[in-house]
Amino acid sequence: MILDRVYDANNKPTSLSRYEGQWIFLVGRCPQCRKRVAKECVEIVDPENAPRFNVQEITCCKKFFPTKYVLVNDSHVAHVTELGSTYRDDPGDLATSADAWSIYILWAAGRKLERCRMPLLPEPDSIHASEWLTKMNSLVSDPGQYSDFSLSFAEKVARQIEKKGLYRDFWSLVQSIYKYSSALTTEQTSAFFALYRAIFRYLSGDDGALFFLDKDGSRKLLVEEEDVLGEAETVPEGTIWPYDIHAFSFMLADPVDWEFRVDEVSAFTIAPVVGESAFVSNLDKVRSQRRYTLTPGGVRALLPGQSMGIREVLLKEQGTLVTAKVVKDPDFCFLCWFDWSTGIGFSPWQVVNEYTPAKDPLLGVVAGVFTDLVTGQEREIKKRTDNGESAILLPGDGQVKMRTVYMGRGEDRGQIRVRLPVERKAPNPHAVAGHLRRVKKSASSEAAERAGEYGIAVPEGYTFVRPFMKGRRNIQE
Repeated sequence: MILDRVYDANNKPTSLSRYEGQWIFLVGRCPQCRKRVAKECVEIVDPENAPRFNVQEITCCKKFFPTKYVLVNDSHVAHVTELGSTYRDDPGDLATSADAWSIYILWAAGRKLERCRMPLLPEPDSIHASEWLTKMNSLVSDPGQYSDFSLSFAEKVARQIEKKGLYRDFWSLVQSIYKYSSALTTEQTSAFFALYRAIFRYLSGDDGALFFLDKDGSRKLLVEEEDVLGEAETVPEGTIWPYDIHAFSFMLADPVDWEFRVDEVSAFTIAPVVGESAFVSNLDKVRSQRRYTLTPGGVRALLPGQSMGIREVLLKEQGTLVTAKVVKDPDFCFLCWFDWSTGIGFSPWQVVNEYTPAKDPLLGVVAGVFTDLVTGQEREIKKRTDNGESAILLPGDGQVKMRTVYMGRGEDRGQIRVRLPVERKAPNPHAVAGHLRRVKKSASSEAAERAGEYGIAVPEGYTFVRPFMKGRRNIQE
């Protein structure tokens, strides 16, 4: 490795020829002059006991964080090591340092890249997202550039987002990467998302405080910094950190809706899943056979006996976007989402596997629940059973807030929608899901258009009733 500039521990220019014996230097590229710069770190007095050292910023034209460290033996570079590999087993640094976290995930993704010519970029929904995606494309196309400049790029973009409040543009970026991923290799897609995750980590700061966006687009604290991570002794391979989840869901956590808040934010792993995902086939069924919307206020679906250990799924929809809170046990839940129109979506499984929604088994389960809810056929029964054999509520029987339904198993699962008995004379305020209703004449053009917004085709002899609130007149949608 050729070092363009060398500085001593006091940031004064020096030369490697002055160093005898064994030394460790921190190395990185200056983001302004693009020269490879080294800074004296620590002398190795006893080769049998390598010293621990603190990673510090390097000052050249401006301050920047190193990405490598080198062993200098009698004035010559003897060995080069990526800092990411050293952070791999250091949960303390990963939890508390945005630099350490970003260096690690960028190193893990960048080491698998190969120099190549990139496909044509898609058109993002915002000017800023387009600029960021173009620069990311340039970095991913060249492993050397990715190694040297991805960290400084992520930090720069995070500061830009923070200063100008470009959080919605940042959310547009993740949508654009998913759309672009169909033309990329698995390794390239992972490298794009590593950059995205690093930007989010810098937005969270060194204290690691997680955030969501309020309805006005302002950044609000979701979890206090001391609650982000507990003490971790080890970080097993395949660990999923809170930043992994919230980077992909910070736009989805409604601050008013406590049902969808995820307050348990420790690191966790997901057991390997055997079998293929049914995500694509479920979405195909939604597009072709949909009859209902979800009840306004959302649906809690209880899933007894699921092989993946999922106990319940909380679902909401807004347009074509479906948000889900997956609960595996009272202390273990996470958010995921998908767009049934475009077929893109996210669950934590992708962080440690690959960012391919079509192969995601967790998304397959969530999409299966949604499909059962919006495509099932009607059948009335007299009693409600809680043993997992019931299906779901018919439109009109849901509550204004989150309502609980029971998903059946076996051959009947997804085939029926069960009406639960309502023992009251006058209806209390409640939500009604959008649904098809039989009429003597054909549906009006307005009704057909409203149904089309949900992907529902209105057959001859039916009309579409959009979701609404029923009961007192002062209840508003």
